Amino acid sequence: MFTHDSSALPVTFKQKLRNVLIEEGNIAILRCELSKPGHSVQWRKRGNELIRNGEKYHMRQRDMLIELRISDVKPEDSDIYTCVSLPVTFKREIQHLAVKEGDSGVFCCELSKPGAPVEWRKGRVILKPGEKYEMKQEGRLTKLVINNVKENDAGKYTCKTNDSQSNAELTVQGKTCLGQKFSLKSLFSDFPQNVPTVFNRITDIKEVSFHIDQLCHGGRYQMTQKGKIAEMRIKNIQPEDVGEYSCVFGEQKTTAEVNVRGI
Repeated sequence: MFTHDSSALPVTFKQKLRNVLIEEGNIAILRCELSKPGHSVQWRKRGNELIRNGEKYHMRQRDMLIELRISDVKPEDSDIYTCVSLPVTFKREIQHLAVKEGDSGVFCCELSKPGAPVEWRKGRVILKPGEKYEMKQEGRLTKLVINNVKENDAGKYTCKTNDSQSNAELTVQGKTCLGQKFSLKSLFSDFPQNVPTVFNRITDIKEVSFHIDQLCHGGRYQMTQKGKIAEMRIKNIQPEDVGEYSCVFGEQKTTAEVNVRGI
């Protein structure tokens, strides 16, 4: 089954300008029609002279209909007039977002034209409004709301117009997990021997550290971290290694003892 997405097509002139012949002193009206609403235009004279609203010129735009009125026409007003469709640009792009798991995340950007059609994507997938995603547009502001954020919502999001796009990353911060999922176990070791201590790390903290009088990595202490698993190894364990060891993440910590048999 194939579908046709008209919002992906470029803007064209459904009705082009027509030459106008008018008597001096009257009002000349130039009209054209765009193929889609939500796009700004510029009027130019002689190809590059920008025309601005004022006493002489009056520009109007209603949805797809565009109009230029030239008041009190004079012979010197005879010229070539051009209507140019302007691209929709981002006055303010979407920003990277960090959201806790279970909360809602909101991407927001500001366009150069109010009501301009946009398309939201996660990676290459086009997002559709529903329970998970809400798309809102208020004037030039356009928003994507992601409800009940999960780990698999993390990734690259894109707001796309017909002319440009803006990208940002969503980072999902995991819930704090204590107890069995984050704990050190007391260990016994025969002297001498390497002692590994393994625990699960919470997902929303990027770094953890071991503390026993502020241990430093190196020498007999080796600390590694792969994904959610962190490990500390004490090489060539000595009697003075007996004691409490703590793992610290943010303001949380968990503690366990290391004991050596035979001392």
